[in-house]
Amino acid sequence: MGISLTSPSALIALHPLSVSKNEVYESMERLSTGKQINSVGDNVVGLNSQTRLNSEIRGLAQAAKNAGIGVAINDTADAALAEVTDILQAMRDLAVEASSSAISSTTRNSLNDESLALHAQITNLATDTEYNGQALLDGT
Repeated sequence: MGISLTSPSALIALHPLSVSKNEVYESMERLSTGKQINSVGDNVVGLNSQTRLNSEIRGLAQAAKNAGIGVAINDTADAALAEVTDILQAMRDLAVEASSSAISSTTRNSLNDESLALHAQITNLATDTEYNGQALLDGT
């Protein structure tokens, strides 16, 4: 059962109480959020500045994430290309060895087979190197 306050003196006494309650609510809101500006009623210009700065901060945070992804993609491709470089050096060594006139044709055929296997490894690296499902070294 509620109390009805309809007399003029009761209404006059109720107004400062209502104003005080609203000020306490606003102070508690500021304390709980840690922000001086929580709504347009607090400060229109300040809220606009705060909103703009928050947007810039979020944009910069996303840019940092994007840069991190770019670095990870580069590291993935770099590791695969380093492996290809090692394989190419091994293929060069085989070619130099095969060019010698001191080896037999059987040895030369074995060196050729090994070179073909290394070439297949390079092809596999080119087709299988991916980042997040996106091929990095297949030429697309």
